[in-house]
Amino acid sequence: MEVTAALIQVEGLGEPALEDKKRILENIAKLIDEAGSRYHPDFIVLTEMFSTPYFCGLHDNRFFQWAEPIPGETTDYLAEKAQKYRCHIIASFFEKVVPGEYYNSAVIVGPNGNLLRGKMPDGTETFCYRKNHLPTVVMPDGHLIDEKYYFRPGQGFPIFETPKGLIGCLICYDRSFPESWRSLVLRGAEIIFVVNNSYGFREESFLYELRTRAIENGVFVCASNKGGREVMAFELLHYGNSCIIDPSGRVLQKGSAHKGPEIVACTFDLEEIERARHLLPLLRDRRPEIYYRGR
Repeated sequence: MEVTAALIQVEGLGEPALEDKKRILENIAKLIDEAGSRYHPDFIVLTEMFSTPYFCGLHDNRFFQWAEPIPGETTDYLAEKAQKYRCHIIASFFEKVVPGEYYNSAVIVGPNGNLLRGKMPDGTETFCYRKNHLPTVVMPDGHLIDEKYYFRPGQGFPIFETPKGLIGCLICYDRSFPESWRSLVLRGAEIIFVVNNSYGFREESFLYELRTRAIENGVFVCASNKGGREVMAFELLHYGNSCIIDPSGRVLQKGSAHKGPEIVACTFDLEEIERARHLLPLLRDRRPEIYYRGR
């Protein structure tokens, strides 16, 4: 089965732009329109927290004003575009459940404009994926990334069923935990979408990490990342490099480094999964009964 994915490498934003969310969405709408009309994709993929700058390097309670419910204004906006182009749209933003309960969440909007419901391992349903691993990291330049200040961690890894295969979603830091990927693949995921807002010292490992995960699991990887400079209290340089990788680890398409906006798109065949897993049968040869499980 052939699948076409279009990743939108959103450009860096600045604090003044936050005051006009409508303008931000209008600019992104132009990119969605271009991707939809030019590539006729099955999936359009935006970046982590695509409609705001990455504010998690600051402790500032005013940023909670930008959280919104699911469904809400942003999902309504995405639904119109998904219906127009008869595609799925994957996007992450700041979710508010109730005051005091917030998540970094990704939704998958279907071609009919409805939110896809994913299934958790225990059979319960969810209307989004919530980032499970939240970093608190001191960057080399001394500033702090502290997502735990804003978000609660998610509850696990749902699988979403689409006419174009079973899919899973990860958000940025999740990609660095092999267990995240294996949890999805063992439940049938054929494509794993990774939405990122990455900058800084991990640029060199970005592609290596994603290619390794594709090989280890025999799965297609579609990873979007913001590109370009972003100014909050300090300046960030998002490194872009959005990419689509096949189950053998081959990079099918890659975006530019350090700049946006840009659309990264290609068509691939899900039959490659079976061929890759026959050639390198890692799933067959794993020995979960002898591995140390830790605590």
